[in-house]
Amino acid sequence: MRIIIIITAAFLFSSSGQTAQKTSSTQAEADIILPKSITVGSEENGIFFPKTTRKDLLIDELSIYSRWGKLVFDNQNFVTNDSTEGWDGTHKDSNVEMGMYLYIIKYQGNKQQITKDGHLTVLK
Repeated sequence: MRIIIIITAAFLFSSSGQTAQKTSSTQAEADIILPKSITVGSEENGIFFPKTTRKDLLIDELSIYSRWGKLVFDNQNFVTNDSTEGWDGTHKDSNVEMGMYLYIIKYQGNKQQITKDGHLTVLK
């Protein structure tokens, strides 16, 4: 997943005693990185949470569903790169079954809400 960051810079030029201003814009991409799998109980790969090259990206909502459509995790209004805000592979204080799960993530990008979805595998 990618969001576009627009960087605008103003340059001042002086020739013959006159000053002119030129504005230039460029686009840089910041990746939202999500794991493809987690291992329940693992210290290294046990939490599903969004990472990005920007620490201040606000996630509006992260929802995770079982393959049968049951909501097993939902978190709203948190920033990326914080593993305490992610999903640890549990539901109602019990480990979920090994298998495939669907995630939906919503965040603000370029003045509009972006919704992305994908899947992850829970291993034990």
